[in-house]
Amino acid sequence: TAALTTLTGVEDDLSTSRRSLHSTIDALNDELARRIADGEPATGT
Repeated sequence: TAALTTLTGVEDDLSTSRRSLHSTIDALNDELARRIADGEPATGT
């Protein structure tokens, strides 16, 4: 049905968004770890 197709599309979009968010969080964590290792302030100030 159309509703099921729409729901499946929404689920796929959410999965894509979740993966993107996790990738962004991983990149931020990597940057934070690099700054800590380099002795820089974690906040960038």
